[in-house]
Amino acid sequence: MQRPENAVRIARISAAAAQRAHLAASIQLPKCVVVLVDMVKGYHHQETHDPIRNDLKQCRLRETQRANARKAIHLLYTFNRIGAAPARSAPLARSALRADSGDRDARRRATNGAATPRPNPATPPDSDT
Repeated sequence: MQRPENAVRIARISAAAAQRAHLAASIQLPKCVVVLVDMVKGYHHQETHDPIRNDLKQCRLRETQRANARKAIHLLYTFNRIGAAPARSAPLARSALRADSGDRDARRRATNGAATPRPNPATPPDSDT
């Protein structure tokens, strides 16, 4: 364990195991999405068609179902955002990230702590024509 070649071998095995787990989870994602959608559909049907009884047990069950539906919707939203994330050509190095944050701090100091205004992408740019 003390020798460098053993440490390299352990690191490679660990990376391979992590990659295998990641691939196995990726294969199951479509099934998970189907289950989450069915769960939300079932909740919606029950909420719109089943009458609520004045029973403490029934009320607690409904609250649990509402909480589970909220969690399922949040997961579906998260899965949707994962696919919509823009892909970068290469990951930034930590030094580049630190340099960027340093530039941001320098801009703040130059403007006496006031945040620099950012353009609003929802508004079209002014045209001179």
